[in-house]
Amino acid sequence: MSKKLIYTFIFFLSGIIMAFGQQDSRLNFRPFADMYENPAALVNKRQWQGIVNYRNSMPGFQDGAQTFYFGIGGPVGMYKSNSNVTYRHAYTRKKIARHALGAYVVQDNFGHIGYNSYIVNYAQRFPISGSYSFSLGVGFGLYDYQVYSDKLRVKYSNDPTYYQYLNEHDQFLLGDLNLGIEFSGPNFRLGFATKHLANNKVKFRDTPDYASLNETYTGFAKATFDVKDNIVMVPGINGVYTQGIPYDLKISAPFVFHEMFMAGIGYSLNKSVSVETGLYKGGLFIGYSFTINTSELHSFSDLAHQVAVGYVLPFTPDARDKFSIGEALF
Repeated sequence: MSKKLIYTFIFFLSGIIMAFGQQDSRLNFRPFADMYENPAALVNKRQWQGIVNYRNSMPGFQDGAQTFYFGIGGPVGMYKSNSNVTYRHAYTRKKIARHALGAYVVQDNFGHIGYNSYIVNYAQRFPISGSYSFSLGVGFGLYDYQVYSDKLRVKYSNDPTYYQYLNEHDQFLLGDLNLGIEFSGPNFRLGFATKHLANNKVKFRDTPDYASLNETYTGFAKATFDVKDNIVMVPGINGVYTQGIPYDLKISAPFVFHEMFMAGIGYSLNKSVSVETGLYKGGLFIGYSFTINTSELHSFSDLAHQVAVGYVLPFTPDARDKFSIGEALF
């Protein structure tokens, strides 16, 4: 019995380490989930949007890694600066916001483990000069980690010690806190975020003392520029690091055609190459990417798929008319 208990503890602990080590799903179609990566990004959106994102990392495998994301958010208290007239031309600055609100839900499952994350975000913009600004965002909510005992395969199915231990520690509920900053100009954005600042400070139910969330650090840079008439490029680089696991670095180069169509390629260092496409029409924008795994995972599954569907909410009369898929990416 003592050996069984030791094996049980090691097996269960390895599941905890994997869940709390990797702990966050990597959404490789990140422009469609900006506030998931950095809550400060929310205030740089000029329309309220609803986003649904689905990723299947191991298609064809029962209980393979799958991620569901739903987010909604947008600006609060938008205003427009007065028109200005100069010797050569007249112009009116774009509508911008000082505050933004949003929320998202993430469900991530892989085999016998999974988690649900529920986050509410707030962001505020601080103008610097002209079209340059600094943004600060905060997200807070709950991180609910679970072990699905019905999906486990064990050698000794009648071991009472195993099931007693598992039933007492099969769900952890912790408070979660994220913080992000962003510096933006007319044609570029730079940002940095830290997730899970609460670590193990806030616990609910019977969550044991050893349960904790490792801090995750995210940084990104992106730009936008005209390639030629009706063709815009929105290149970007995104890095993610969580203590105890390899860092994730992705370089992307999407092109936007006639403000409606998107096509590009992404490269994640030592992990994958992805092809990403998108379409915007009448308030609805759809993105699809397929990823070719180049890491050791390709021994089990060569491809991963991700679909993102967004909807521009008609909270302002011209919200959809002034939106493009280039703005969704930037």
